[in-house]
Amino acid sequence: MLELAYGAIVGSLAGVGLVLAWYAWASRRVTLSRRLSPVIAKTSETTSDTPQFAQLFTDPFRRVFDWFLYSVGSTNQSVMVRLGHAAMAGGVQRIRSYQMLGAGLAFAGTTVLAVLLILVRGIPILLAIVLIIVITAVGVILPDQLLTMKARSRQQALSSSVSDAAELVSLSVSAGEGIVEALARVSEVLTGPLAVELAAVVAEINAGTQVAVALRNLRDRNDSAPLSRLVDALLIALERGTPLAGMLRAQAADAREAARRQLIEEGGRKEIAMLIPVVFLILPITVLFALYPGLMSLRINF
Repeated sequence: MLELAYGAIVGSLAGVGLVLAWYAWASRRVTLSRRLSPVIAKTSETTSDTPQFAQLFTDPFRRVFDWFLYSVGSTNQSVMVRLGHAAMAGGVQRIRSYQMLGAGLAFAGTTVLAVLLILVRGIPILLAIVLIIVITAVGVILPDQLLTMKARSRQQALSSSVSDAAELVSLSVSAGEGIVEALARVSEVLTGPLAVELAAVVAEINAGTQVAVALRNLRDRNDSAPLSRLVDALLIALERGTPLAGMLRAQAADAREAARRQLIEEGGRKEIAMLIPVVFLILPITVLFALYPGLMSLRINF
């Protein structure tokens, strides 16, 4: 009877994991409604990305899943902001699909592993359940953390290029070009995320957007302090008629000074982190090598 109960528990857990994995796969399919949703104000309420019979099984799991995500702080607004910082397409639904897929695969794989450990090693059932819950939570949180890391990495790369961009724009403006032509030239010369952002600004301006509005959009969709200061200085210069060349050179100097301070701070943090292997690995081994001959001699004498 006990083996039958174990089998029923493991089978139900594996079934739930497979259902979650299937729903994540089904929600990733690009349907006509998803293609048209950015340009259509309203869509039919009966239109759905998954079949009706699938919603009967997946809606309860989706509500529980959304509650768990909100409880750990991964709200839809937060995901949208980080998607913008990382310049990733697909929207919130794509990240949620990855999280559902990760949860389903982690749940199913950990369930199989737990069954093997129970049968071969005889581990307690409670320990197996805790292992399943922990690994499933890791499968849910991992895509969100990867998105955070990608957004942070892109913003750091963007911030490191601000000083070079300011210098190049200053040279172009000093040569007699306008601000739009200077931004276009710099976007062709630079590489990396800042070049992509500047090209997007030039495209917006050429499409009819005002220069000030395009620059504000550049500032708002990124989380870079040097870029925000540069955009604010450009806006002030455009509004008040201040010469751009000198202002841009000053902004480039400030950006380089800020980057230097950031490197010093990061070096200080790395220095503290380097003490961890020294204190907990190298020092104990050194002390052990120093004390071992004396301890062995005392053991031999006594």
